[in-house]
Amino acid sequence: MQPIYLMEKFVFLKPFLYLSKEKIINYANHRKISFLEDETNQNDYYARNRIRKFVIPYLQKEHNFLKNIYKFHIQLTEIYQLVKEQTNLFLKYHYHQQGAKEA
Repeated sequence: MQPIYLMEKFVFLKPFLYLSKEKIINYANHRKISFLEDETNQNDYYARNRIRKFVIPYLQKEHNFLKNIYKFHIQLTEIYQLVKEQTNLFLKYHYHQQGAKEA
């Protein structure tokens, strides 16, 4: 996921995607910015919270998970952009070739 991405007609902004909760809270506290936390973030009923509270800390401790997953994400983003560009070039070329044959 990118900090800014498009889906159909919508633009999604996630400016804090790569910041830890600790960094965000420290920033807000240092600048006396009040904030609210969604109370469902504390409920283990939701899988996202169990992953955040139990799985990620374990993987981070054992395998430096967050750093590696971030690197992997960057690589996938670059690959996606390359495939997208090459696909557009391919379609543009073949569309023009097909149009020339039909004329």
